Amino acid sequence: MTDTKLTLRESLQGFPAWQMIVVCLIRFSEPIAFTSMFPYVYFMVRDFGVVKDESNISAYTGYLSASFAFFQFLLCVQWSRLSDRIGRKPVLLCGLVGTSVSMLIFGFSSNFYVALLARSAMGALNGNIAVLRTMIGEIATERRHQGVAFSTLPLLWNFGSVIGPLVGGSKYLTRPKTSVDIRPPVPVNDFYNRFLDKYPYALSNVVVAAFLIFSMLMGALFLEETHYKLKKRRDLGLEIGDWIRGKLGYDIPIRPWNKVRRSRNKNYLVVDRDEDTIEPSNEEEISPLIKSQQIDYAAVDDAIYVDEDDEEDDVNSSELESPQAIGCETSSTGSVESVGPISRRMSSAITRRYSSAPSLRPTLSRATSGVYSFITDTEAGDDVGVNVSGFNSKTFTKPVIETITANFLLSFQQLVFSEFLPVLLAGEFMRDKLKFPFQITGGFGYESDTIGTLLSTTGFLGVLVVIFIFPLLDRNLKTIVGYRLSTTIFPFVYFILPFLIFTHHGYNPNIPSWVSKLSLYVLSAVATLASATAFPQVVILIHRASLPQHRALINGTTLSLTSLARCIAPLTWGWLISFCDSYSLGEVSWWLLSLMAIAGFIQALNMKEYNEDLKTIEEQEQEEETTV
Repeated sequence: MTDTKLTLRESLQGFPAWQMIVVCLIRFSEPIAFTSMFPYVYFMVRDFGVVKDESNISAYTGYLSASFAFFQFLLCVQWSRLSDRIGRKPVLLCGLVGTSVSMLIFGFSSNFYVALLARSAMGALNGNIAVLRTMIGEIATERRHQGVAFSTLPLLWNFGSVIGPLVGGSKYLTRPKTSVDIRPPVPVNDFYNRFLDKYPYALSNVVVAAFLIFSMLMGALFLEETHYKLKKRRDLGLEIGDWIRGKLGYDIPIRPWNKVRRSRNKNYLVVDRDEDTIEPSNEEEISPLIKSQQIDYAAVDDAIYVDEDDEEDDVNSSELESPQAIGCETSSTGSVESVGPISRRMSSAITRRYSSAPSLRPTLSRATSGVYSFITDTEAGDDVGVNVSGFNSKTFTKPVIETITANFLLSFQQLVFSEFLPVLLAGEFMRDKLKFPFQITGGFGYESDTIGTLLSTTGFLGVLVVIFIFPLLDRNLKTIVGYRLSTTIFPFVYFILPFLIFTHHGYNPNIPSWVSKLSLYVLSAVATLASATAFPQVVILIHRASLPQHRALINGTTLSLTSLARCIAPLTWGWLISFCDSYSLGEVSWWLLSLMAIAGFIQALNMKEYNEDLKTIEEQEQEEETTV
């Protein structure tokens, strides 16, 4: 539940700003790459000459979007699982590189099928948004920070939606073919003109790819790994980034792999308070097997446990001479015989690990020769992976399923709106086929730069909404209440949109030319207000409905279903819009979308404000026993 007593300043106290800045830079590149094609994709398909009737162009633009979504749907969960094994950071960097290469291929495409291949590769090589969601949850661990942290996702999407259409719709970067030879109104050299004539849509994709590579370099240098088992692994890129920051005068934290621990007792172990792990301080006495393992916790004869605050100090001699043992008796097969004084946090960690994950319990034992050995249940034949969650009822609980369904419905309708609004705006204006109120076909007949300006303006409005309006909702309303309010807006927007064509100056000369544009701006602004508040709210609901150990898989599944929506929506709605246009019933497709939005609102009314992420291991076990 959102704490309504916190002010904005209090909610930002201790906020992990630096890491969120780096994450935001990576996130910012994604919507630029995705939205930069919107202003020109209609003209790109037209210039390919793949369709004879321009009324079918919307179906082919749908194929381009669907190919991206289909391959992302197939591989998104696999990227999330891979991030559990090799880390969040490598997966994010691979996604940026894959997207940049695919953007270049797409921009230089000479026919529709090469463009289709490039979009498919872009979807297959990028599962970043699911990993980013998980990473933000691992960075903003305090509940009071989550509203601000997760709101960066739609904030950066809307900000990227400002830049992307400006890049894709710029007459200096794209040049759709026209019957009249048009040149930019600024002096340019012959190479520039020849290049744009041969590759009309390449230059905008080169600009976007360059920004993606820049984001990748910034992530390689300054992004910290957040996976709890892999964050101590040495990161050469981060070390280079620390050196650069140090030269600029910034304070550099000591990385886990650079920490030095000292002790006069070879049995002395050090507890890492942040990670709930224990490491030997005198490595000369430890066997090579111990050095190669990530020890979660351990127990040895006469061991003394201390907090990380004391890691740079020698052990107190009085403690070494007479340790206050508080352990328990066990067998000699590698289990605990005696445990020295431990912190309360460490005691809780040991209890959690022994009670919840028996297959992940490593122990230390000492043989008669004085050499330590490492014993785990894996030696008994258990296959232990980093990601132990799976597709089962313990992972996908009722709260998780409800919130994922809400995200699917919201994503589906927003994808249709964002991808086919530009198609409606670019469609040919056919006055003779319009008859108020129900005979609608064609579009508004706008050029790519006009469409790009409209999309960028409403995207900028979305930035303002996330910055100023969402924090007010987050502090004064429950998340579920705010989400319900947002979902009430969408049905009206979709229902009204097709009728705005009757405000066009070409339909009725008595109507000023600015009326239709102003109406589109207002309606798009209202839709942006709703989406800019609904998306961070549903992401927070998913995060809070998920148990922490399953979030990577749940976020991957969420994005996979979102990609499925991206696949289904362009195919079905592209065909539906073409079909309805052929019968002069262009409003029907938008009315059906309005019905879907109503279904999403009804579903939101049946959801609750979940707090599964606050449950302890014991509460989870009790619920599982009750279910059984």
